[in-house]
Formats: sequence, structure tokens, C-alpha cells
Amino acid sequence: MPSHLHHRVLQGWVDPALAFTTLFGSAPDAFWLDAGPDASQGWSWVGTGSPSPPPRDVVAGGATDGANGPFRGGWVGWSGYDAAARRAGAPALDDVGPADVWLRIDRMLGFDHAAGRMIAFSSAEDVKPFVVAVETARLAGSVPALDAPAAVQVRARHARRPTRRSSRSAGTRSARGVPTSCA
Repeated sequence: MPSHLHHRVLQGWVDPALAFTTLFGSAPDAFWLDAGPDASQGWSWVGTGSPSPPPRDVVAGGATDGANGPFRGGWVGWSGYDAAARRAGAPALDDVGPADVWLRIDRMLGFDHAAGRMIAFSSAEDVKPFVVAVETARLAGSVPALDAPAAVQVRARHARRPTRRSSRSAGTRSARGVPTSCA
């Protein structure tokens, strides 16, 4: 299914971190795909979406409009490592969290770092209000204060095993007869 989003190239630039925190930071279902800090090439995307089942029967390819970026919307998400390994027939453990988390994109900003331009993507009826929100964030020029993130409980999946040194003694010889040592 092709993207349902319309786009508009915007004037000026907003740092992706500012755009994310200002426009999407409090959204329950937001994403940030980043080209890296101080990127001078590549693309970054920030936005919001609606929770969705994992896309199935996706066909990669088709015509793209390079001027408007290599990604025009659709889905963003991830598959847990073990869930994906299990689907591929590899050994896997039971994941504690969800096997997949996917969003169908509703609003998105694309950042072309090489050209220093932004593109807004949203539904046809939302393009104008979204552009106004982005322009307001651009003119504000500062990152708003965010609440501290909630504490997260972390648990190791595997017990730590002591490492073993080689059973060879320190004075063994290599295949060439050169003395070797095992650290």
C-alpha cells in the first residue's frame, strides 16, 4: 500500500531534536529516525503515528520522487530480536516485551541534511495546520524543558559466566615451533 501522506517543502530549518521535542515529544506514539548528531549528509525523520499490526505483504520498490526524500511515509517499527529469529527458524528465547511494535505514520518531518531543507508529510487536510506548527517551532528556536523520564527496571537475560583461560600452558609452541604464551 503506498503512503497516504501529502507533502510540502518548508522554508528554513529546525534542528531535528528541537522539532521532535517541540512537536512530538509528548505524543504517546512518536518516532525519531536520526542521521546522527551534527549530520551534514543523509536524512532524519521525526513524527507520530497510529499503532498498527505489522505490515504484511510489503513490496519494496516502485517509483520514488528523489526530490522529496527516500522515505515518504508508511510504517515505522521494529521486531524484537527473538521474535524475528524464531520466524527465521533460528534458536530464540521468549521475549518479555512485545514481539513487534509498528506505527502507521500520521505526521512526519523529513530533514535533508545535505540540502538543509525540511519536508512536512501529513494527510491532505492536515498539511496546513502541520506547517503552521512547524513554523511556530522554528521561530521559537529553543528546546522546551521535558520531564525527567520514568525509571526503568532492567534485568539481565543471561547469568554472567566467568571466562576461562586456555587450558594450554604458557610455554607451548606454535605449529612453527615458535614459543607462544596464552594470556
